[in-house]
Amino acid sequence: MNNKLKTFFVSIPTILSSLSLMFFAIYVWSAYHSRGKAMFTVCLVPQLSIFSIVVSVLTRKLRGEYPKLWLIGLISSIVCLALFMLLYCASWFAIAQH
Repeated sequence: MNNKLKTFFVSIPTILSSLSLMFFAIYVWSAYHSRGKAMFTVCLVPQLSIFSIVVSVLTRKLRGEYPKLWLIGLISSIVCLALFMLLYCASWFAIAQH
């Protein structure tokens, strides 16, 4: 496999987790401004994070050349998924209290 192609496959989780973090920031911002964008990001953030974790697991054999890039992608996608689920569950808990 070509070296540039390996680099691209290893960097996919980092790219997806960055997009997921961006949509997470949009969700936090739009939760107070408009509900339409919040619902759009509710659908995107978990899907991007889970897809990023799956791609990280599938490309774990390529991590030998770029272990830090692979690890950053995996950790950031797990953290983003956990933060989103924590905030989303907390918002449902707050709604249930009222």
